[in-house]
Amino acid sequence: MPTNTTLYSEMLQRYVDTGEVRGIVGDRMADYLVEVMETPTIKLQALRNDALGRVFYDCMMRFVTQNINRSKMAYQRCLSEIDACGQAADWTSDRKRDGWKALVKMIKEKNPESFDADFYIRKFGEDGENLHSQLWQQMILDWRESIDKKVMKASHDKMEEDMKNACQIVERNLDAIPEYMERAEIDREEFMQGWNLMDGLWNEHIFEDVMKTVKIQRRYPVIRRIADLMGRYADERGGDKMKVGYGGEKPLNHGHKSDIVGITSGRSISDALPAELAMVGDEDMDGLFLRKFVTSNLQVFDSRSQMLSPLNKIRVARARRKGPMIVCLDTSGSMVGNPLKVAKSLLLRLLMIAEKEKRECYLIMFSVSIVTFDLVKERQKVMDYLSHYTSGGTNSTKMMEETFRILNGGTEYSYGDVLWISDFRIPKPDENLLKEQLEHMRSGTCFYGLQIGVADHKWTPYFTEMYSEGWLPKTPRKLGK
Repeated sequence: MPTNTTLYSEMLQRYVDTGEVRGIVGDRMADYLVEVMETPTIKLQALRNDALGRVFYDCMMRFVTQNINRSKMAYQRCLSEIDACGQAADWTSDRKRDGWKALVKMIKEKNPESFDADFYIRKFGEDGENLHSQLWQQMILDWRESIDKKVMKASHDKMEEDMKNACQIVERNLDAIPEYMERAEIDREEFMQGWNLMDGLWNEHIFEDVMKTVKIQRRYPVIRRIADLMGRYADERGGDKMKVGYGGEKPLNHGHKSDIVGITSGRSISDALPAELAMVGDEDMDGLFLRKFVTSNLQVFDSRSQMLSPLNKIRVARARRKGPMIVCLDTSGSMVGNPLKVAKSLLLRLLMIAEKEKRECYLIMFSVSIVTFDLVKERQKVMDYLSHYTSGGTNSTKMMEETFRILNGGTEYSYGDVLWISDFRIPKPDENLLKEQLEHMRSGTCFYGLQIGVADHKWTPYFTEMYSEGWLPKTPRKLGK
C-alpha cells in the first residue's frame, strides 16, 4: 500500500469526474476502492451530481487517510527495531560472537510468526562456530522482511475491519444527504460550502450549526457578489481557448410524440432510448451506461420542441482562466462578533469557488502580526483558528508586505487579485506601501475591499472597488488623483 494519498486521490477524482474506474495493480486498498466504485447503488448516487460526487470523494478519502496514517503509526512503533536491524548489519566479528544468541532471541520475541529463529540457531552452531558474514547478512534480510510483514499485517488487519463498514457508511450518506437538502431547502452551493467543514463525516446536527454561517449570505448578498468578482475573467488576451456558440436554446415544458425528429447524443435520462436504459439493469453494462451519461453520449430522442432558436454558429475564442485569490482578513479586536461571522461566510464561499474551479486561495490573517494559510488545503485549520484566535490591535504593514511578496514572487499568485475584509479602522502604513499598491493596480491587479461596519476611513482610493455590507460600492478616485 502506498504511503501517501496522491494515487488514491487521483483514482477517486477520476471516477467522480468521468465515471472511469481504474485501480492500482497488486494493491489491496485500490482493489477495495474499485469494489466500492462499482457498487451499483453508489454509482447511481455518486455520479448523479457534483455535490454527491464530492461527498463520495471525501468519505472515501477519509477512509484512505485513516488507514495510511495507521500504517505510518505501525511503522513508527517499529523504528527502534528497524534501527537495531541496521546496526546489527555492521557488527564486528567479536560482537557477533558475544551477542548473537541474545539478538536471535530478541528477534524471535518480536517476530514470533514470521522469523525462523530455530533455523539460524542450528546454522550458527552451539558455540557460534558458523558465524560467517553471508549467513549473518541473510539473517539481517530475513529480520527486516519480518518487520515489514508485521507493519503490513497490523495496518491491513484493521483496514479489513474498516472495509466492512466504509461502504455502508457511504451508501447511507448518499441516501440521507439529498433527503436532508430537500427537507431543509438548501441548494447545492450552500451544501458544498457547509460540507467543506464536515471532514468527510455526515452529522445532521453539526451540519445545521455550520449552515448558520453559510446562510449569512442570504442576509448579505454582497458576499456572493464579491466572491464572484475575485480572479481575472476570461478575455481575448488569454492563451486558453473555448468554443462559443451563437443563437440560443429555450426549452419548452413538454412536447408531443410527433415532435420527435430523430436521435442525438446527450445525457437526458427522460429522453434516453429504451436500449440505453436497459443497460442500467445489467451488471455487466451499467458501467458503460454511467460513462456515456457522464460524457453526454447517451442516445436520446431529438424533438422540435426542444428549442425555439437553435445554435447556428460556433467559433473558437481566446480565453483566460480565472486566476488565484489573495484574501487579507482583519482579525483585530474590533472584528469580534458579527463582522467575523460575515467574514467566515465569505471565506466559505471563496473556498467553494476555489475548489470547484481548481484555483489557489492564499489567506493572510492580520492584526498586529500575520498568520498565513492555504485556504483550500488548510480549511479546517482556518476555521479552528478563527474559533480560538486572540484579538489585538490593527497594523496593515506586515500584511501588505506579505501580499506584495506573493504578487512579486513569480509564483502562481503573481497574477492573483486581492481582497481585504475589514472594518477599515486601520492606520495608514508607510507611504511606499501605498504607492506599491497603486502600482499593482495600474498593472492590472484588482484590489477589492469589503468594509464590515460604518467607520469613516481614507482607504477607498487604494482599491479597485470598495464594498460595504449594503453591497453598494464606494467608487474610488482615479489613480494618481
